[in-house]
Amino acid sequence: QRVLAARNISHARGGTLLAGYFKILPFFMIIIPGMISRALFPNIVACNQPSTCQAICNSKQSCTNIAYPTLIVHILPLGFKGLMIAVILAALISGLTSVFNSASTIFTVDIYPNLCYLRRDQIKNQELMIVGRLFVVFMILISLLWIPVVVEMHGSEIYVYMEQVMGFFAPPIACVYLLAILWTRINELGAFCGLMVGFIFGLLRMILQFSKKPPLYGEKDTRLWFIRRIHFMYYSMFVFWITFFTSVIVSLCTKPPTKEQLFRTTYWTKNQKLVDEHELTNRKPYCTTPISSVSKPIDCQDT
Repeated sequence: QRVLAARNISHARGGTLLAGYFKILPFFMIIIPGMISRALFPNIVACNQPSTCQAICNSKQSCTNIAYPTLIVHILPLGFKGLMIAVILAALISGLTSVFNSASTIFTVDIYPNLCYLRRDQIKNQELMIVGRLFVVFMILISLLWIPVVVEMHGSEIYVYMEQVMGFFAPPIACVYLLAILWTRINELGAFCGLMVGFIFGLLRMILQFSKKPPLYGEKDTRLWFIRRIHFMYYSMFVFWITFFTSVIVSLCTKPPTKEQLFRTTYWTKNQKLVDEHELTNRKPYCTTPISSVSKPIDCQDT
C-alpha cells in the first residue's frame, strides 16, 4: 500500500529496501529483550509448570507474552514507562490502520466492482467510500472473533503464532518476487499458478497446525506426525520450492512475456532506455545501395 502511493519508482524501491533492512531489528528489539527478561525474572517469565503459569499470567502455555512488559515496568524510570507505552500503542494503531486500509482498498477496487458487474459503470465514489468503511468494520469484527481462537490454541505464544502464519503464506510471495526480478522468462500465468499452489499448501498446513492445541509441559503430543516432526520453518522452505517449480514449469509451457512487459522490470533489463518515437520516425534510412553504383551523394546515415 505504501509502495503504490510512492511519488515515483525510485522512492518505491528505496522504501522497499529500507523496510527490508528494518526486518533485522526484531532480533534486537524482541528476541534479545525476551532473553534478558527471562534471565532477570526467572520466577515470573520462565515458569515451567502449567499451574504456575496459570497463576502468574493466566495462561497454561507459558508467560512469554509478559516478558517485554515486565522488563519495562521493572527497569525503566517512571517517565520512560509512559513513553514506551505511547510508542507501543502508536505502533499498534499504525499497523492496524495500514492493514485495514490495504484490505479495504483491495476489496473496494478489485473485488466489489466484479461483484456488481452488471452495474460496474454506475458505481460512484461515495458508494465505494461507504463500502470501504463497512468492510473495515467487518474486518474489525472478524479480528475480535479470532482473538479467542489464538488465545485458546497458542496461549501466550503470540509471537510464535505470528511467525507461523507468515511462514505459511509469505514464501510464495517471496519466491514469485525473486523470480520476477531475476528471471525474464516468467510470465503472468506462471506467477499466478505458483502463488495459488503455494497458498493452498500454506493454508493446508495452517488448518492442520491450528486444528489441535499444542501439548502442555509434561503432556504427550498427540498431533499428527506431519505437524510434530516437520517444523514450520522447514515447511516454509518446502512451500517456497514448490512455488518455484510450479512457476517455472507453467512459464516454460506457456507464452513468454513481451519486450514491453519486461521493460525496466527485471534486474537484467533495469538499464533499458526508452526510444523516442520522434527519433524513430525522423531517422534517415541506412544506405543499402553499393557506393560504386551511386552517381551522386545519397542523403542517408553511414552504414
